[in-house]
Amino acid sequence: MQFIRRVMKLIKIVIPSWKSKEVLHLVALTIMLCLWTYLSIKLAAMNGGIVKTIVDWDFPNFVKGCIFMMAFSIPSSTVNSSLDYLNRRIALLYRTNLVEYFNKQYLNKMVFYQICNLDERIKNPEQILTQDIDKWS
Repeated sequence: MQFIRRVMKLIKIVIPSWKSKEVLHLVALTIMLCLWTYLSIKLAAMNGGIVKTIVDWDFPNFVKGCIFMMAFSIPSSTVNSSLDYLNRRIALLYRTNLVEYFNKQYLNKMVFYQICNLDERIKNPEQILTQDIDKWS
C-alpha cells in the first residue's frame, strides 16, 4: 500500500493538472496505441491472405496483396514513429517536472549542502538523483 502511495505522489508531481500538456500527450499515446493494435490485426490478416495466395498459386492476387502491403506500410510506419516520439516526449516532460520539483526540495534550506558536506553516507547524491529521475521517466 505504501508503494502505491509513493507512486501516486510521483504521478501528482509529473502530471500537475488534468489540463496539462502531459495529459494531452498521454491521450495521444493511448490513441496511437489503439491505432497500432488495429493496424497490427489488419497486417496479420493481410499476411494470412498473402500466404493463402502463395499456397493457391494465385499470382495476380499475390501481386495485389503485395501492393496493398506496401501501401499499408506508410500508415504503419507513421504510427510506429508517432509512438516512439510520444514515448520520448512524455519521458522528457516527466523528467522536466521531476527535476524542477527536486530542485525546489533540495536547494531549499541548504538541504543539498547538508547531504553533500555533513553526511558522508551518501556519495554523489546529485548523480544518484539524476539517474533515478531518468530511470523513472
